[in-house]
Amino acid sequence: MIRDIKIPKKIETALPAVVCNINSHIRSVINDIEDTMRKHSYKSLSAPHIGFPYKISLINLDLIEEKIDQSGILVMINPRVVDGLGDIYVEEKFLSDPDKLEPRLRAYISIVEYHDIDGNEKEISAINELSVIVQHELDCVEGLRF
Repeated sequence: MIRDIKIPKKIETALPAVVCNINSHIRSVINDIEDTMRKHSYKSLSAPHIGFPYKISLINLDLIEEKIDQSGILVMINPRVVDGLGDIYVEEKFLSDPDKLEPRLRAYISIVEYHDIDGNEKEISAINELSVIVQHELDCVEGLRF
């Protein structure tokens, strides 16, 4: 189901919740994130963007401009950066103010641990654009608003 994008009018005090059980509700949330992301041609989207307080982020790897070894939709449940290397300065857009670019310092390479939709522990080494997108979405699931 395609959902409306939720833009908070104030900074939320409650952080998105860790997903402990990947049940039918969580799978439905993931489907809604993907449907909404595809409708708007977003490279990535997280559960809080569509009104669900969970640490879930999706990235459409097919829209990453640089060549990577994976394709399709990357589903990251309870993602966390475990290491980073190098610095890259970027200008990012945020759903809260899509016409404004915000300068950010990000890791050029980031190592991220997460669970996939089947609950398996995974790790990804993200470089350059993918690293920036992963860090951006992790900010969203950690409750950081810009």
